[in-house]
Amino acid sequence: MTATDFNELAGRTEALTRVVMHVIALLEDGGVIDGPALRDQLRTTVLSGGPAMDVANDRLHGLAAAMGAACARRQGWAGRPETPPRRT
Repeated sequence: MTATDFNELAGRTEALTRVVMHVIALLEDGGVIDGPALRDQLRTTVLSGGPAMDVANDRLHGLAAAMGAACARRQGWAGRPETPPRRT
């Protein structure tokens, strides 16, 4: 894999991750999904299948932590007169 190929893959992966994080935030804030339950499921997910799945497990667990931190930030801004744009 060339550096250009790697950067393309990394960029696409980051973009998809951010889209998923924003959609989850919207659904959680709208009461459509149970965010804490989803985070718990991600934290306890264990995929098998070799080194790539080891990386996937690490990323899932990291996403669960990032989702929790983003939720805490959103809750910290709730009710303030000028709520900043949602960022995850």
